[in-house]
Amino acid sequence: MKQRIGLITAQSPAAKPARSKSASKTTTTFVEVASTAELAAELAKVGAQKVALYWRDRVGDGHLEGETFPLAKLADAHFAWVTAKAADVRAIYYDAKP
Repeated sequence: MKQRIGLITAQSPAAKPARSKSASKTTTTFVEVASTAELAAELAKVGAQKVALYWRDRVGDGHLEGETFPLAKLADAHFAWVTAKAADVRAIYYDAKP
């Protein structure tokens, strides 16, 4: 069964509105995947080098669950975490920089 998963990355400085003073803007895209391998392939398509589990609390603040790790180490446990039913919003954060 396909799952809809958010892929979150830091917004490039050029894409931020001039009036924005916040340094922590993000961009989210969504993918429909059924397995860890499909998720890894979608992350590779967007240029992900490092990834992390990401969750957003009920006030809208985003948090990383643990540290970033190389895309090659993405495991079934990570896929299970991001697709589990939870009170918070879960996604995958990625960084395209090595």
